[in-house]
Amino acid sequence: MVMPLGRRKLKGLEKPLVASAMSASVVLSLLESDMMSVELACEIGTARDLLLELYELLDKPLRGGRGLSLRPQLPTLRRPKANIYESLIGSGDEFKELCGWTPTEFHDLLRDVQPILLMARDVYGDYTPAQNALRRKRAYKHSPAERLLAFLVWLRTYQSLRKFNKYWGLCPNACWADFKWLREQLVQAEVMTAEIRWPTAAERALTRDALTRCGALPPGFEHAVAIVDGTKDSAEKPGSQAAFDRDHIGNKGYGKTHMLATDLFGMPIYCEAGLRGNRNDRGLWKTTDIYRNPDKYLADDENLLMDGVFQGNLHRETEKGAIIPASALAMANADAQTRRALRACNRKQRYLRTPIEQTNARVKEYKIVGNILYRGDVEDQGLNWVLCTQLTARIMRVRGTTPRGEKWRAQAGELEDWEQELGQWLYMDPASPHLY
Repeated sequence: MVMPLGRRKLKGLEKPLVASAMSASVVLSLLESDMMSVELACEIGTARDLLLELYELLDKPLRGGRGLSLRPQLPTLRRPKANIYESLIGSGDEFKELCGWTPTEFHDLLRDVQPILLMARDVYGDYTPAQNALRRKRAYKHSPAERLLAFLVWLRTYQSLRKFNKYWGLCPNACWADFKWLREQLVQAEVMTAEIRWPTAAERALTRDALTRCGALPPGFEHAVAIVDGTKDSAEKPGSQAAFDRDHIGNKGYGKTHMLATDLFGMPIYCEAGLRGNRNDRGLWKTTDIYRNPDKYLADDENLLMDGVFQGNLHRETEKGAIIPASALAMANADAQTRRALRACNRKQRYLRTPIEQTNARVKEYKIVGNILYRGDVEDQGLNWVLCTQLTARIMRVRGTTPRGEKWRAQAGELEDWEQELGQWLYMDPASPHLY
């Protein structure tokens, strides 16, 4: 007995069905002749019923709107199962250890940057907006959550893409293209650039007044509104001798230098990154927008806390300098009483300036900007530093965990945990302890 075929069983049988349909006329003509036995006629009669059913199905669409077609069709593209994301999202501690964000913090970030993750990826800008609108209809193989998680983990671990893909199931070329695209889009997204904002004049005045009244800013430091420090990125030695001569002479390595400013609590409020590395911090400071356009950032009675490298005027429209430690020369020329006063001032200056070093350390928890050789294009180091600083600033804001907290405002002199761990180095610079 021939069983009737269901529509689901017909998938992939287009060629046999067409061949059977082409011989339908032959079968029907045999049934009308007298040249066969009763048994054969019964079997062919059953075959006729099957062919009539096939004819009917050929004229009707299958479930889901797809009809039987004579043309070959491509298989449906399905997203790979998100084993890593699904297994990690339920374990808060392991998830946070891997990417640095709790699941709640991660999903809040995902919600804010999801429009970027849904854009058509155009790494080299080869397509027009109209073409990208058409390309947008194609879905990525991995979901936005999987892509963002993989990107954050890569920033934090900075593994070789060939090693990274073995764990995440992404080919190195796909990782490279996606990470390059996400970095360039995220670093300029409004939701990310808003994380690093210079305080208004009213905000700066309010903070100064509160810290002065509680004794956190003693006489001589009451004009401080921010802390500034430079940091150096490392990289592989450039292949060309010209690049070596340009970027290595007089600096600490082959990479770029970045300039960061934080408020007195350690929250990032200004960042310029990817600066030429053949200058010291003072030379780089002269290239910043604060130095060149001070009216946008500072009032006449405001000043900045810096280390001893930043000798000279604070900005190009003043002759006064920044609040820096007294130099060895100044101490050598001072009498004993003045020398003791200078050392005490240096210790206080060091104490007030340490939050920015803690902020730099938090940013460098993303190993792509940490103390590791950068293997990519050195010109991208600035983008890496800005993005990692934006992510760090967001974490500080969401968690309310700046290096120096609100209890410092409420009760001057109460030390944070990291301050207690620093011990004597909270009040003196290891690079020049003789000044303190």
